[in-house]
Amino acid sequence: RQNTFEIQDTGCVLDSCLAAAYALAILTQAQASNIILAGFDGYSLEDARHEKMEQILDNYKSLKNSKPIRSLTETSYSVESYY
Repeated sequence: RQNTFEIQDTGCVLDSCLAAAYALAILTQAQASNIILAGFDGYSLEDARHEKMEQILDNYKSLKNSKPIRSLTETSYSVESYY
């Protein structure tokens, strides 16, 4: 479903087949305290794939049970970076 990011006890409903969306759902269901990214430097800002990943991150961050996301490496995505 469009603009959907739902994490349920035994599955998830996502609007994307990107592995990153599934990883966020799994980490949240596994009760991770935070999520740290490495190597998510991102596509160019004009690339549709960059926009899709930003949409996934925005949908995830809007969840009441979302976890803080940070990046160990430089990234063009809208997450806090340790870099």
